[in-house]
Amino acid sequence: MAAAAHEIDQARIAFKDALGRIGFAVIERHAFILESGCMNMAMFSILPSDQVRQICKRLRMRAVDPVPLTAIQEQLVQGMRFWVAGLQRLQQIVDPAQFTTLKKPNIKHTQKTTKDVILQSL
Repeated sequence: MAAAAHEIDQARIAFKDALGRIGFAVIERHAFILESGCMNMAMFSILPSDQVRQICKRLRMRAVDPVPLTAIQEQLVQGMRFWVAGLQRLQQIVDPAQFTTLKKPNIKHTQKTTKDVILQSL
């Protein structure tokens, strides 16, 4: 039981760190996690792209303690969601430490990889 709780805490910390690598300050990370309900990267891919956009908008427009997310931060968090969803679609392990702003998702590479996986399974 304690090992499972430790694993959950590690996944939450890794998700917060990944948000930090794309420019979210501590307050912004906390607000995004609370607003989205996502406690780790795997949960993050469940959200549709438009929902991520709405979460960012709600954070900026809050009457109390608005969170001034930039357009770049919103695009980077969208890219992170796309990256996680792509890895899960390919049944690969999602390691939050691998996501950085220097390693943006490459749509053509992901599509090619998906096509390769399909062809290999035939």
